[in-house]
Amino acid sequence: TGRSSGSQVNLVTKSGTNSWHGAASEFYRSTGFTANDWFNNHAVPKVPRTALIRNTFEGALGGPIVKDRAFFFYDYAGRHDASGTSVVQIVPLPSLGQGTINYNYSGSSQPASLNLAQLQQAYSPTGINQAALDALAAAAAKYPANDTTVGDGLNTGGFRFNASTPLRLNSHVAKLDFNLTQHQTAFLRTNVIYDHQTLAQYLPDSTPRLVWNHPWGLAAGHTW
Repeated sequence: TGRSSGSQVNLVTKSGTNSWHGAASEFYRSTGFTANDWFNNHAVPKVPRTALIRNTFEGALGGPIVKDRAFFFYDYAGRHDASGTSVVQIVPLPSLGQGTINYNYSGSSQPASLNLAQLQQAYSPTGINQAALDALAAAAAKYPANDTTVGDGLNTGGFRFNASTPLRLNSHVAKLDFNLTQHQTAFLRTNVIYDHQTLAQYLPDSTPRLVWNHPWGLAAGHTW
């Protein structure tokens, strides 16, 4: 309602009555109804389809505490995803771990390269750090390039993989209503949210980050 550019929204929580009422629902979606990511399909070798198993469910119950005087209502809604997302990171190519640097230069359609011996001479007298070469070689072996959308294609490429990103959303709403007199009513309502979301890993063996959200609210009212 309202004429402002932003909407004004009124939310009304259900109340219990003298009769018992309940409801339940479940929505299920499986990975079988999910298309693969375009970049996953074009990686070499192809990266499998990302998982998406989603359960969205809800249950509610309301009824009397004292007939005509006190009532309760409770609702739980949740969404649980066993999902994944496609991630690509820049990784060294095997040649870089062997101490070879490839580069393009003007006037040639083919890249040129500097081998390890040439680089050792260029960086004389300290030379190339062997520990750095070992780290690049280990990374190239551990994360083989399979994607050409990132990296320079000469010394670095893209490593694409599916990262697990499960989601757990949980919402609880409870409400108590009271008919104090023939002309007075009161209510007490609480809302508790308990959400956890796992963010995509930087690399398959890195620790994922967890985002959590645990707000709660309490409202009371007296009408006469």
